[in-house]
Amino acid sequence: MCIRDRDRSAYYPTSGGQAHDIGTIEIEGEVYNVSSCEKVGKCVLHILDRPLPNPDNSFYVGKKVVGQIDEGRRRQLRCHHTATHIVFAACRKVLGPHVWQNGAKKTTDQAHLDITHFTSLSKQEEKEIENEANKIILSAKQIHKSFMDKAQAEKDYGFRLYQGGIVPGNELRVVNIVDTDVEACCGTHCDNTSEVGWVKMLRTNRIQDLSLIHISEPTRQAEISYAVFCLKKKKIINISETTRLL
Repeated sequence: MCIRDRDRSAYYPTSGGQAHDIGTIEIEGEVYNVSSCEKVGKCVLHILDRPLPNPDNSFYVGKKVVGQIDEGRRRQLRCHHTATHIVFAACRKVLGPHVWQNGAKKTTDQAHLDITHFTSLSKQEEKEIENEANKIILSAKQIHKSFMDKAQAEKDYGFRLYQGGIVPGNELRVVNIVDTDVEACCGTHCDNTSEVGWVKMLRTNRIQDLSLIHISEPTRQAEISYAVFCLKKKKIINISETTRLL
């Protein structure tokens, strides 16, 4: 069973490579589990764990509902999404401004970030990316999220905004990690880089044209994997997060 919200919702639907929120919704005194959330056009669909008791769906139109998202899952996704922006910024600083995002996915268990690059990464480059990402995290940089006129945002930041592809419409949601990274992004993000944690690179395995950076987080029993796309080579880079900075 699904219910539709035409106006607004506290639930984040699967979008931009980030997984959806889950939680509960109370309707007419009955609590339902929200197992998934999708965006169709301008509507948000909340997938419930069971059908509503009244077969006449029009009965529920205009009814007040109370939603409660799973904050632990939201926090996990938020940290993973911000981490991809930080790792991307570190890659651009170490490898050069030619590096561009070529795809991304963020779930509670793992995330991956694809970037373009013309060769495989050396051990020195891997270490420098790791150090730079941790430097950004430890510097506790503020993360600003705001809506901007598209033309003005392009004037201020250029087309580097569109790491996830061109965004339709005349307004952009801009995520600005101060002095580090600016992207048009509708995902959930931390307010400060220190919320993300500590990143440690473990090992590298070559697999043709793709680099996968894996991050384990023992305190939350989760794993993030970052995929770094290279034009000619492939590697797997494993990273362990040993410290949480909350």
